[in-house]
Amino acid sequence: MPGPLLAALLPLLAALALVPAQVLAGPPEQPSGRMVLQRDLVADGLRKCRREKDRYKRLQMLSNLARTQDPRVAIELGWRVDLSDAEARLALFLLDRHFAQPQAFGGQQDREYTMKDIRFLLMLPDDQEYARDWWQKNKADLRRRAARLSR
Repeated sequence: MPGPLLAALLPLLAALALVPAQVLAGPPEQPSGRMVLQRDLVADGLRKCRREKDRYKRLQMLSNLARTQDPRVAIELGWRVDLSDAEARLALFLLDRHFAQPQAFGGQQDREYTMKDIRFLLMLPDDQEYARDWWQKNKADLRRRAARLSR
């Protein structure tokens, strides 16, 4: 009985021995295109925002990033809440509008902020206590959610 089984396996073993090793493994000739690295636009925008020297441009970049409602942007805005100037007022406004109670502003979150908008927002009175309280209550949760995102 081992004779017919051995006779059947012998040609298969001979065929495997003749197959060149480079056919079995090796790098692909070209990238398949299935896997593409995607840029993290929020992380790139935050890096650019931190490097920007011009205050109005920096605030405009931050305002437009706030529209994404990404927790990393909320953290950046929260850091600015502790400042005692107009930048803190704008950060409170953006936290209120895009994170604390976005439903109160209807569908106007898609509109980009212009330099004129930023100058107007900087003149707003500092009466966003709701946003300040919201930040204090939610900053730990936002930091946890932001840590799960790529940097």
